[in-house]
Amino acid sequence: MGYFLDTKTIEKAYKELTKKEVKNPSVLFTFLILKGCNYNNLSFEPLKNITEYGVDLTKRLSWLFAPYEKPTSKSNFINPFNMSEWGSNPKESLEKWVRTRLKNNIIGGATTWRNVIIEDLKNQQIKFTYNYIDEINSLTQINEHKINLVALSIWANRFTQFERKITYSELTNEFLKSYNIISKEKELIFHADNDIELDFSDEPHNASYIRSIIGSPNNVDYWTNVEQVYEKNDMYGRKFEMQNVNQNSVSEKRINELLSKYFQVILSGPPGTSKSYLTSKISDSFDTVTNIQFHPQYSYQQFIGGYIVEKDEVNYRKGLLLNLLEEINNSPSQKSHLLIIDEINRANLSQVFGEIIQCLDRDHKTEILVDGHQEELFLPKNLYIIGTMNSSDRTIGSIDHALRRRFINVYCEPDPNLLIDLCPSQDGISVSDLLTKINQNLLKSHKNRELLVGHANFLDDNVKGEDGKYYWNIHSLELVFNYKVLPMIEEFCYGNYLQIKSVLGDQLPLRLTGDEFEQAIKEFLK
Repeated sequence: MGYFLDTKTIEKAYKELTKKEVKNPSVLFTFLILKGCNYNNLSFEPLKNITEYGVDLTKRLSWLFAPYEKPTSKSNFINPFNMSEWGSNPKESLEKWVRTRLKNNIIGGATTWRNVIIEDLKNQQIKFTYNYIDEINSLTQINEHKINLVALSIWANRFTQFERKITYSELTNEFLKSYNIISKEKELIFHADNDIELDFSDEPHNASYIRSIIGSPNNVDYWTNVEQVYEKNDMYGRKFEMQNVNQNSVSEKRINELLSKYFQVILSGPPGTSKSYLTSKISDSFDTVTNIQFHPQYSYQQFIGGYIVEKDEVNYRKGLLLNLLEEINNSPSQKSHLLIIDEINRANLSQVFGEIIQCLDRDHKTEILVDGHQEELFLPKNLYIIGTMNSSDRTIGSIDHALRRRFINVYCEPDPNLLIDLCPSQDGISVSDLLTKINQNLLKSHKNRELLVGHANFLDDNVKGEDGKYYWNIHSLELVFNYKVLPMIEEFCYGNYLQIKSVLGDQLPLRLTGDEFEQAIKEFLK
């Protein structure tokens, strides 16, 4: 059984997309198609990409007929950014428009594209200009009339079959990947309100009804002769590739896969990027779990073992690792054991691990002195290690190269799209958009991906509802922003007020409250 977005959901997406008027909607439409065809501003790409990929990409955005229907020969698609009237929409068939007019508009000398596209007609290839984002904004004024990313992602998947009921973030991530939208483009073009409920059906939506609310291109009888050529139950249309949606993101499955192959993993990233949450979820799949937190005074004696003074005696005490290995050796061999080391980079790792470092390779053994006796030591293959580290903490040193190369490093980055699902828009404010813009400005200011604000800062149990979502009203958002997010940004900027203003604007650094805070947030998000 498959799932489809139902007619009511598609209708709401249509109404959301027609709320705002886009200047030069054909430019935005064409730009997204070109992005999907792999054009960028770094390298020339062949013009044949348009004919090779453009038809399917255009269909996703604009096709008006279900796969079980026989389409009309003309006016069979519509620009999703210009659905309120047919006047400037193409009249020819979609395939003809893509293969002829779209391509000719780009390379035919149209003044619209002269500052956006660089042509190499001798080799039949093009690329975007270095400042294409500014030019697209100038042509469309899109920064003032941003498109609802959720609505467009729904619209682009109106004929898609899903294996299961999907989430907002899965839907939007898939759209951004399919059209190769980078973060700067996302910030310019989209906002992420999630006011549209995702409802599903076991059959495709009623395409005839959606056409009726869009309206006929010629007369009221234009759509009446559309034939149904297949049974609805035999129509599956485009299938949603679930495995590709988050293929580059961190997941429990991905980390478990890495652990099973390499035995030890370090999760690094800015604070609030769900590193501790991930280790907690992963630990559920192990038979035994040992947790420890490193700190600057943590020693070899504590981790491996050594002599300690107890009153007037000097005694040898095994450290955490030796005790753990003893426990593993005394337990059934099929049991799996996980050692979690939080803040792994806070200790002097060369000293703490000592000669054990080479044993991390699992095919190495070493000898250590245990209470005056040489003992052979190795790490068994049913022992797995996860370390976590806050990569933005500038008070600690880097990890020794010999140790780092024996750990697989998994970078956990802020994921504003996750907040689309978990933090419904309140009072006209999208927390996902807020985090996106803050981090874009931080990245622009610092050129350092470690100095960003993590999404988990907005997953606060104080505002968690019974449905598991987080409802940020103005007052609760004011508190977390002024006393959690703002101090973090002040630290990233070393207290430099001009730099803080470059990230947050003139008003938000003032720790405003009430109506003034609400107005400043909305102004910041414009």
